[in-house]
Amino acid sequence: MKLSRKLPLCFAAVALVVACAGFFGLSELNRSLGTYGGAVTSYGHAEDVETLLSTFKTQIQEWKNVLLRGKDESERAKYWQAFQDSERGVAEQLVKLSAALAPGEDRALLEQFGRAHAQMGQDFRKGYAQFVAAGFDPAAGDAAVKGKDRAPSELLVQAREQIVAATERRVEEA
Repeated sequence: MKLSRKLPLCFAAVALVVACAGFFGLSELNRSLGTYGGAVTSYGHAEDVETLLSTFKTQIQEWKNVLLRGKDESERAKYWQAFQDSERGVAEQLVKLSAALAPGEDRALLEQFGRAHAQMGQDFRKGYAQFVAAGFDPAAGDAAVKGKDRAPSELLVQAREQIVAATERRVEEA
């Protein structure tokens, strides 16, 4: 074969190899960006769960404020309103977060939390009624709702841990 034919064929072969390597590199870059984007989103969901847990803990703190300062009518009304506002905040954050999550275990845990939180709200309202009926005795109000906040709180912690673990697995596999 003549050099005049070998040289263009070699050049074409090298160009083809370079083009294939370029396409492969772009493909890997695109896959990595997808993995990175998914990880950032998942970590964002974990942060959202942490924010939800913080709002939930604020709600519980407002309940304690009701019990501690409830003998004064204006303080009791103020902290009971704060409790209810925090409760609404938890519910709103939960709706947004649940909508952002894909169907699966994470969303199921949050739905479980939603049901537990709604039940807890009913229990705390009964506890509030018992607190008022007992002449604003903090011990009566506390006893009425003792431990009612633990299960919802544990569900949020579990959801956060599950989201973080799944994200870390996805990043390791990438």
